Amino acid sequence: MKQKFEAIEADKVYDKSLFDIPNAYSDSIQSVLIPPGLIRNRVSKLARNIANELPENVEAITLVCVLKGAFRFSSMLMEELVKLTDIPVIMEFIRMKSYHNDVSTGDVQILGELPSNVIKDKFVVVVEDIIDTGKTMKVLCEMLNQLGPYKCLIATLLWKELQTEREVVPHYVGFLIPDVFVIGFGLDYNEFFRDLDAICVINEYGKEKFKIK
Repeated sequence: MKQKFEAIEADKVYDKSLFDIPNAYSDSIQSVLIPPGLIRNRVSKLARNIANELPENVEAITLVCVLKGAFRFSSMLMEELVKLTDIPVIMEFIRMKSYHNDVSTGDVQILGELPSNVIKDKFVVVVEDIIDTGKTMKVLCEMLNQLGPYKCLIATLLWKELQTEREVVPHYVGFLIPDVFVIGFGLDYNEFFRDLDAICVINEYGKEKFKIK
């Protein structure tokens, strides 16, 4: 699938001492990759792109938030879309799992399902926190497309640069990031770090400290 998208390349890191990092995590963070203000600005631009490309006959936007990682991105995207459009913005949720510690298991699990009436004939934007190979997103989109949406697009906050073949390519991308394990702004490591306002790179000490034994 070939799809053009615009994105900001997050190719620099910031010293964590420049930011107010919670004490519980200060020893587990290597650096800050994307500061909070830049996240907000970029999500605002993504919302504007989506709003500008809405078909005239669309009566509502249905955001499908992929839990748990995308909850903060989805919430912010909804806030921005509400400012830009005069149609309802509806939020639905679905949960998927494919990681153990910092390693993908290769086994994509969809936990729960969406009733067909919330997707059928709707303008749907699947909201994800991060996409690397796209295997997880491919499974989800195949399931959603079987429910008959008017259109089903993908918006991801982060798109990881890899040298492997992609399963899917999103329509809207916030940031291109290097192949590092990131946390914060909803992204977790074994359920920790979601409460960070910035997107950060975890260090080896942090991986060991919060590792599932």
